[in-house]
Amino acid sequence: LIEKKLNEATLQDPGVLGSLKTCLHAVLSLIHIGGDPNISIGCHYTHPKLAESCYHLIYLLCGNKELSVTTLRYLRNNHDFFYTQLSHLPFQWTREIEEGCDPSEVTLSLKQQAWLLCTIALELRMTGLKNQRSHMQRL
Repeated sequence: LIEKKLNEATLQDPGVLGSLKTCLHAVLSLIHIGGDPNISIGCHYTHPKLAESCYHLIYLLCGNKELSVTTLRYLRNNHDFFYTQLSHLPFQWTREIEEGCDPSEVTLSLKQQAWLLCTIALELRMTGLKNQRSHMQRL
């Protein structure tokens, strides 16, 4: 039985205040993009369908009325997820795989970016409703 409402819960990084690693942490580690897009491309290039599914799941969590506030807050505050991901668009590996590969890989890369942009739209809507103008301008 959950005693706390899901939208009032607090997500933490694993190990912080005894927090455990969740499925969301695992998904984020799969699509992690570091400072250099050529070095740290997560599973975007090696497993494009998995990466597309990860972005879709994040979108669903951010769009869920019970989970959106908690998920968006965690991604915004703990990982600077939206800014980091947005700063790598268009994904560098999209250009690499366009040069003579299976068209389905290009489609999957475009779907990854589409789910990310849909999620960022949710974040912009939420921050707009909360009058967080500096965050909106940064994105």
